[in-house]
Amino acid sequence: MCRNYSSLGRVTWFVPDRRSSWISRILRRPCWHPDHALASVWIRGYQIAPYLCNMGWQVRCNVLDPLPDVAIFLRRYRAEDVSLARRLKSLGVKIVVDVVVNYFDCRDGTIEGVGRASREQVDNFRRLVDLADQVWAVSPFLQQIASQFHPKVYFVSDSVDPAHFDHRLHTKKTIRPPFVLGWAGVASKAAALADLAPILKPLVNARRVRVLVVSEKRPVLGFPFQFRRWWYSRFPRDIAVCDLCIAPRTVKNDYERGHSIFKIGVFMTMGVPALAGPVPAYDLLLGDGSAGAICKSTEEWAYHLSRFLSDSHLQNTWSKNARRKMLPFTTPRIAQKVSKLLSYLVTGA
Repeated sequence: MCRNYSSLGRVTWFVPDRRSSWISRILRRPCWHPDHALASVWIRGYQIAPYLCNMGWQVRCNVLDPLPDVAIFLRRYRAEDVSLARRLKSLGVKIVVDVVVNYFDCRDGTIEGVGRASREQVDNFRRLVDLADQVWAVSPFLQQIASQFHPKVYFVSDSVDPAHFDHRLHTKKTIRPPFVLGWAGVASKAAALADLAPILKPLVNARRVRVLVVSEKRPVLGFPFQFRRWWYSRFPRDIAVCDLCIAPRTVKNDYERGHSIFKIGVFMTMGVPALAGPVPAYDLLLGDGSAGAICKSTEEWAYHLSRFLSDSHLQNTWSKNARRKMLPFTTPRIAQKVSKLLSYLVTGA
C-alpha cells in the first residue's frame, strides 16, 4: 500500500479479512498478500496496487481513515458490505463493485447450479451492484451478464505481473521428452484434471510426459504426478519448467462460464503454451490456435496433445507465441485501464 502526499486520489480496496490477517499485520504483510488471500484478491488488488501508486494514486486496503475517493468492493458481497457501501456513498465516495464470479443467479437447488451463490448472496450482491458507480467484470462473459443489471460495466481482465512472473526463467533451448505438462489451481477443482487420466496415464507410464501439479495441497488423481506446494514466491520457478499448460475445466452453467484467463495466462506469460477447456474467456488467448488450443471433448484433448508431443515445429511455434498473446493482459497494461476508470470517477474526465 502507498500513501502519496500528492496524488490523483485515494482508493481503498475492501476485501475479505482472513483469519491469519493479524499474523500478516505483525509481519507487515497486507491482508491481500498472495500467501494469505483468495486468488482473486491478490490478482486484482495486491498486483495492481504498486502500479497505481507509481501513477500517483494513494492506495489502501480495508481502512476508512482517511475517507477514500473511491471504494472498490472485491469479494465483499455480504449484507454488512451493502450497508458500508451505502454509508460511504452518502459521504460522497464513489463505489466500484468488482465482479469476479457470477452472483447474479442462484443455484436454486439444481445439480447444474452447484458452485453458484445462495439466494441470500444473490440478493445482497444485486443490492451492492445497484449502489455502484461502476461495475468491473473479470471476463467478457460476466460483462455481458452484468450489463443486464447496471449501465456502466467494464471488462477489467485478470492480469499477470511480469515483474514477478519473469519469462526469462523459462529458458529451455529445446523441447524434448519427457515433456512436462503443468497444472495449477485449487486442489478441490482438480476433478477435471482427474478426468484426463485415461489419456495421461499411458503417456506418464511410457515416460513420454511428466505431469506437474501446483496446488495448496496434494489432490487425488488417477495417474502418477509430481506435486509442488503453492507459494507465491516460488510459483514462477515451478511453472517455468513446464513445456505445456493443461487446463481442463468443466463448463456446465453460467457460473463456470464466467472464469477469467488467469489459469492459463500465468503459464503463457512465462512462455508456456496451453491446452484448455471451453471457458469463453480463453478464446482471447487460444481462439486463433497460435499458442495452444481449446479442447471441448476427450477426443479433442487426445488429438491436440498428440499433435504437440509429436510435432517439434508446433512446439516451438506455440511457445514463441504464448508470451506475445499475453502482452495485453500484463499487470502494467491492466493497471493503466484501472487508472483511467478511477480518474473518470474522481474527475469525471
